[in-house]
Amino acid sequence: MSDEPPPTPVAFVRSPSLAPASHDNPTPQSWGPPTSYATKSDKIVCIMVGLPARGKSYISRRLAHYVSFFYGAPAKVFNVGDYRRKIARTTSMADFFDSSNQAAMKARAQACEEALTDLKRWIGETPSQQQRLDQKLHQSGDFGSLAIFDATNSTQSRRAWLVEQLKDTGAKVIFIESVCRDERLLQATIP
Repeated sequence: MSDEPPPTPVAFVRSPSLAPASHDNPTPQSWGPPTSYATKSDKIVCIMVGLPARGKSYISRRLAHYVSFFYGAPAKVFNVGDYRRKIARTTSMADFFDSSNQAAMKARAQACEEALTDLKRWIGETPSQQQRLDQKLHQSGDFGSLAIFDATNSTQSRRAWLVEQLKDTGAKVIFIESVCRDERLLQATIP
């Protein structure tokens, strides 16, 4: 048995310059003083982007579950398709997505606006860090919230409109694009 003490663990932190730490392993980064633009109390809105049947809803649900389970932060998915199905209960899908059907276009816009209104209301009502501390609702030290806007959002004008609508929430906006080019997988996901 050796009398040498065990090696001291090395703490790796990231520097603002993202320069590798000075040791043999180039992967770990060193953290400097807290200069990050992100905090645990951020309210974040993820906007899904992608064509139908590309996994946006699956990714949305998994991401919300991950954030709420592992970080204890409130997370909720706002699926525009759910709102659309409530509005257009009697319309066939082919008619509903026909670009010459003005009533359907209006209903699709209404579904999008209702989902966004609910998202903004929810993210505005999510308790802040101070409110949670005052009410003893502390959850794992994380006080932010994550709202996921799940829709195709495939046009630049739609994405710009969403960013404009979300400005008053103070939330950080992240776009997540889901791309799938595997024809076998696409055929399996389309009924």
